[in-house]
Amino acid sequence: MKKKYKDFIITLTLLLLTNAFLYFIIKFIPTTPHLMTTKLNFPLIKEFVYIYNSWYPFIIISSFIIYKNDKKNWKKLISTLFIGIILVDITYIIFPTIIERPLININSFTDLVLDITYKLDTPALNCMPSAHCLFCFILSFYTIKTKNLLTKHKLLIISYFMLITISTLLIKQHILIDVITAFIYTIISLLITQFTYTKKVSKKSS
Repeated sequence: MKKKYKDFIITLTLLLLTNAFLYFIIKFIPTTPHLMTTKLNFPLIKEFVYIYNSWYPFIIISSFIIYKNDKKNWKKLISTLFIGIILVDITYIIFPTIIERPLININSFTDLVLDITYKLDTPALNCMPSAHCLFCFILSFYTIKTKNLLTKHKLLIISYFMLITISTLLIKQHILIDVITAFIYTIISLLITQFTYTKKVSKKSS
């Protein structure tokens, strides 16, 4: 990318590396996790693993679209994502959670992809809230807020984020409470960001 995109590359890389680092470090914290169960069982639809695994690339793409069209909201987006990461990681430490996932018999390429996904993205300690869903919700909100972006493009981006959210349930990576708590944490993160920016504006004007 051109030099003018340097701040985007550095900031987003730092954000994603921080998320990945904390995500894997927390798994090694000695603790007794709580087993989360649900009576609402979604069907296992293995093909959704491809949508689930498109999370990282789509975060980069959608973030860049927001960056290109609305720098002000992009800065708020990054702040909100960092806040969200901190909040969910604190939760993983204080209240670690796990879920049971089905055993996969490898009879197809999709089975293999799902099995590898399970092994790389284990459900140890950090199921509730879902970081996948948290990012999807926050990015959906700022996509709506982005100026100079056509409504049809906003709808496409948000629709795909909703598919990623659904995929977390349909490949048994999360249960519904993980999605609900991710939505609640999204609201909290947005409120903290708004409060912080409001205070900054108040200080400048005083």
